[in-house]
Amino acid sequence: MELRQLITFKTIAETGSFTKTSEKLGYAQSSITTHILNLEEELGFSLFDRLGKNIILNHNGERILSHADKIIKEIELIKAHQISPEEITGTLKIGAPEAILSYRLPSILKKYKSLYPKIKIDLKHISPNDIFQELSQGHLDIAFIICDEPQIKDIQSIKFCDEELKLISNRSMDISNIETLLETNNIIFTEIGCYYRSAFERILNQYSIMPSETMTLDNIESIKQCVINDLGISVLPLIAIQNEINNKQLYSFTLPSKISSHILYHKNKTMTPAIQAFIKILTS
Repeated sequence: MELRQLITFKTIAETGSFTKTSEKLGYAQSSITTHILNLEEELGFSLFDRLGKNIILNHNGERILSHADKIIKEIELIKAHQISPEEITGTLKIGAPEAILSYRLPSILKKYKSLYPKIKIDLKHISPNDIFQELSQGHLDIAFIICDEPQIKDIQSIKFCDEELKLISNRSMDISNIETLLETNNIIFTEIGCYYRSAFERILNQYSIMPSETMTLDNIESIKQCVINDLGISVLPLIAIQNEINNKQLYSFTLPSKISSHILYHKNKTMTPAIQAFIKILTS
């Protein structure tokens, strides 16, 4: 049984004519006849009484019509993904670096859950070094990364938003003498593989500076507290330090690096209604 046979059957029932059905659906009249004959053969009974030139639904046809109409509507809903938000279920697995996880996603997830209350969210912090492997192995539906432009085989990316990187200190900085600033302060790095660290290392290389004292921390809050307590300077995205800047706990200088946050997913991943709904919110 084919969908087109059911559509042809329903249209004949509505128009009462093979000719009008042919014109409406764009099939040759011989094809319309074949659709109905094949459908009747598969069902094992006739659907219409053919009274001369008149085509009238018989008892069997009336009984089948409501079922055919329901099947057609269900398939149309599936094709269009027009499922009401309250009916969408499943689990959405999201991985993101700390800055996005802590400072961008909470408000977005609040909106998502209010629209799609039956979807379970599996949210976890993930290192930039592990993101692509997690996507490739199917452990994540959606991931986020902060970088220039991700170009990884089989991974699709959508720009999420621009990010602003800041060199931060617990006191006002004399940027006119940045070499001295970098040479005389302890350098606090984020973890290896993190874009903020790469940006910081590029600045140091630009001025041919080999820092004598460094620290490596994998937690933004720890880095902020160390900088606030005069243990060094660091590079972090503005979204992570805005409150401390407003409260004058930290002072910052905008780095020239232009970077963005990106939404990532595997190109062969089945785009479930839950995933599509989340991406729609992110890009709206």
